[in-house]
Amino acid sequence: MYKKGLSKLSPRERRSDRSDYWTKIRMGTRRYREVRLCSDKELSARWEKQIQAAADRQRAGESPDRDVLAGIPSRCLASIGLIDPLNKSRHRPWDSQVLDYCDELVLKGRSKTYIANVDRCLRDVRNACGWKTLANLERDSFIQFLQERRAEGRSPRTLNNIRSTLVSFLNWAVRSRRLERHEFNTVERIDERSDRRRIRRALRYDETVTLLSIAGKRELCYRLALCSGLRRSELKQLEWRDVNIENDHRHRPHLQLRAEATKSRRADIVPLPINVAQRLRNARPETYSLADRVLATVPTFETWRNDLKRAGLNYRDEQNRVLGFHSLRVTVSTNLRKTGRPQTEIDAIMRHRRSDVGSQSYTDISQFDLHAAVESLPRYELDKELGSVDHRIRHQQCGATSPGLSNCDEFDRSAEDRSPPSKSIEGLDMTRLVALSRMPGTGVEPALRLTGTRPST
Repeated sequence: MYKKGLSKLSPRERRSDRSDYWTKIRMGTRRYREVRLCSDKELSARWEKQIQAAADRQRAGESPDRDVLAGIPSRCLASIGLIDPLNKSRHRPWDSQVLDYCDELVLKGRSKTYIANVDRCLRDVRNACGWKTLANLERDSFIQFLQERRAEGRSPRTLNNIRSTLVSFLNWAVRSRRLERHEFNTVERIDERSDRRRIRRALRYDETVTLLSIAGKRELCYRLALCSGLRRSELKQLEWRDVNIENDHRHRPHLQLRAEATKSRRADIVPLPINVAQRLRNARPETYSLADRVLATVPTFETWRNDLKRAGLNYRDEQNRVLGFHSLRVTVSTNLRKTGRPQTEIDAIMRHRRSDVGSQSYTDISQFDLHAAVESLPRYELDKELGSVDHRIRHQQCGATSPGLSNCDEFDRSAEDRSPPSKSIEGLDMTRLVALSRMPGTGVEPALRLTGTRPST
């Protein structure tokens, strides 16, 4: 055993020194680990022998005697791996761990609503699964909890949100050295496409015009949402420093969003159409601060419902689809797809990281003219005049005097053995004949044989 820092002390200070003793425990061949004991020499010597004996037993593959090590501080045993260093943190109350997690969410800039939802979700899981500490975690009990909530009628998206919240909390516990590892990230997500409870629809053109006509002072908010796809929270935090609408030939009108004011925490650029940029210039006060809000009024849920009622629109349609404020964002994505813009451009305007998000959740397929798309398919109809010419040619070559097809069929079978004539038939569209010859059952190939033409393969 030894003490540290005695060389800097005088002999008198060394005799009165009350610092802790240290020792080196042999962990293997030429491997030692330093352990801090206590200030009492006799007690430290006894701990040294007990710790070394326990380390030797562990190295030999035997479990240490817990009764012998009962009086030794856990810090001494954890420093050489005799006990789990996370044992103390793991046995802290669940609510205390959740409180620390929520405090870090505040530092990360999460909203109060988000933090309250996380706190409520984690407490509900604890109560349902019977977990008191992190040491009580059981994957099977959580699976049973999800099954019970599914039987109660909870949507797949709600259950996936619960799973994501718990996994994020446990990942934080591992990073903060409160938990060694967890296996809850192996819980499979539920397919949300099989049971979507809240499907938003897009506004039609006439519905949009009607809504804007009765919006009043909220018209600018609705127009801005219908051209930029901004969410309600993003519109609410939009400031004049984020708006670039100056009459400058070098820069087109756009929004330079702040990272802290967006859902994805990214400083994205959103282009603006010229007519909306002009409306923003007209609405901007003569004297304003860059930190002032652009929109004085962003409608609440009740205000939105009232505007829909005044416009004669139902919040839910006959297909149980929802017409919420977020439907304005769905309308933007749907209109962009109807114009035929490339997928990359649509994802950039909507600020989607994955293309499947826009195609699945932000596209109202009912706004597309599917009947017109079907009508654009080839009709595969035969020309009657072409058919009559082909019928006459076939009968002339096979020597048939009646409209029967027996001689013509025999002519078709033997035509491959004969050399094709080189003469052309006057009045036939050869390009159309070649195209039709590639289709089975058209009866045009004998005519092509007469002209010496073969369709390309």
